[in-house]
Amino acid sequence: MIVSLADWNQFLSQHPNAHLLQTGEWGELKSAFGWKPMRIVNGDSGVQILFRKLPLGLTIGYIPKANVDSSLWTEIDSACKQNRVVFLKLEPDQWEDNFVLHNSSFILSKHNIQPPRTLIVDLRGNEEEILARMKQKTRYNIRLAEKKGVTVRAWDDL
Repeated sequence: MIVSLADWNQFLSQHPNAHLLQTGEWGELKSAFGWKPMRIVNGDSGVQILFRKLPLGLTIGYIPKANVDSSLWTEIDSACKQNRVVFLKLEPDQWEDNFVLHNSSFILSKHNIQPPRTLIVDLRGNEEEILARMKQKTRYNIRLAEKKGVTVRAWDDL
């Protein structure tokens, strides 16, 4: 079922590990750049699809960083047909070697839009403890950057 932004945000509140690019706010931001977000929920599964119009009345579809459950494909297919989608780009929120194409009509793309891997770094502890967990070469490069004048600023208003 296609849901509103408010319903999508309510759905995501029950899925705290959803990727940033699946948030309603991301979809709304993308709408300022010509994309139309559509959110689909089926039980405990959901996906945000971004549509962008092309010349000649055609459209592309893009699903960034989502774990698409098989129960969603009928609705995704219907939404794509309704929007005259000529192709759908799907970038699952999984390591590329763990992703299995459940639908044989998909072709593995040679090009990603989003970085294929995102790592979370544990920043607990003081600076020395954090640096101690890093490889020697990483510590060297950090200190070299400091010597060359690279600055890092912390912001709390994002």
